[in-house]
Amino acid sequence: MADLKKLEDTWNLISQQVKIDKICLETHRDLLIVDEKTLLPAIKFFKSRGLQVAGGITYTIDESNNFETFCFSNAEHRKKVQEIAEQLNLIRTGCL
Repeated sequence: MADLKKLEDTWNLISQQVKIDKICLETHRDLLIVDEKTLLPAIKFFKSRGLQVAGGITYTIDESNNFETFCFSNAEHRKKVQEIAEQLNLIRTGCL
């Protein structure tokens, strides 16, 4: 979504065919966390088109490894999960 021209083109194609009123932006998957530089313009883009914006998380470490996920008994994993969840909370509260 960092490429706003591509986002605009894709949005135009989809929104001509389907009415969309809410979008869920996935902020994490496979240890990839979307940075604010990408996320903020995407949120602004969708809100400017009247959509409700929500966030979602896929708690995977490596999908190609049998959907390897976090282990909550592992302190490092819990720390990473907290970091991921805090970013999603910023979307929910509008602070991002």
